[in-house]
Amino acid sequence: MPDRVTDPSAARPLDRLRRRVRTPRQKLVASLVTAAVVLGLGGYGVVRLTTPEDRSCAAGVERPAGSTECIGVNGDGHDFGVGELGDIARAIGAENASLKPDDHVTVALLLPLTSTDGGMRIKMLNELRGAHAYQYRANHESNEELPKIRVVLANTGKGNAHWRTTVDRLIAMKDSADRLRAVSGVATSSTEVREAVTALTGAGIAVVGTTITADDIANAPGNDRYPGLARVSPTNGDEAKALANFGKKVDATKALLVQDTRSGDHYTDTLKAAFAATLKGTPHAPELFTSPPTPTRRAPPPTPSATSPS
Repeated sequence: MPDRVTDPSAARPLDRLRRRVRTPRQKLVASLVTAAVVLGLGGYGVVRLTTPEDRSCAAGVERPAGSTECIGVNGDGHDFGVGELGDIARAIGAENASLKPDDHVTVALLLPLTSTDGGMRIKMLNELRGAHAYQYRANHESNEELPKIRVVLANTGKGNAHWRTTVDRLIAMKDSADRLRAVSGVATSSTEVREAVTALTGAGIAVVGTTITADDIANAPGNDRYPGLARVSPTNGDEAKALANFGKKVDATKALLVQDTRSGDHYTDTLKAAFAATLKGTPHAPELFTSPPTPTRRAPPPTPSATSPS
């Protein structure tokens, strides 16, 4: 079968169509349409280039440049993209919505809410549940005492990497209609948390550390380094002293310290120093191991030291 029209009579309509689209009028219209499309696409491109990308997640919360995490402060029920926090975040938001504009003060929970560590996620969920339980008790079972409590969630991101953005927002809330009076949570002993506590207490905001234990995130007699900081847990030094007191008959010559080679974590650094002081005089060199970068990964076995107890 031929692959083209061979009947001359059949070709005439095609010739007439070709002549029709080649008329000057048709060419003009085609040029105008083409120009309109080009200008339209160009304008769209200019708008895209000159209009900032909307990175907001919720009121007071947005994704920083280069990050997919929702960072900031919110008390309207936003869960920061963490599904298991949805129910409790909405419960806190509903309680906040029931408050009158001038009958409450604000308490923030400062936590790495978008952490991917399983243990940390369980811990944070429990902290949020506990905070809401006490919020409800204060607002409904205290003989209508004022002020009532508004709770907001403050996300510092994985590893507290975005603590500065969130802390700056909290400091701005102190003298605003939010009337921020205290920050709780503050659950990990790290450099970022230490800097966050320094900034908050320096701004005159009370801080309650739930599980921070590092010796350098604490006040001491005559050294009120963090004015307004209250701690729930003892310091690493106090824990080491308590253990030493408990085992007074432990012979330091028969004790061995196993320590992490990874530095920069104030919890492990101060714990290591506290126990090293307690075991002063042991003839045995510490056994070393390197912890994983994140708690969810398994660490390699300890490396035997040159000298070990017999």
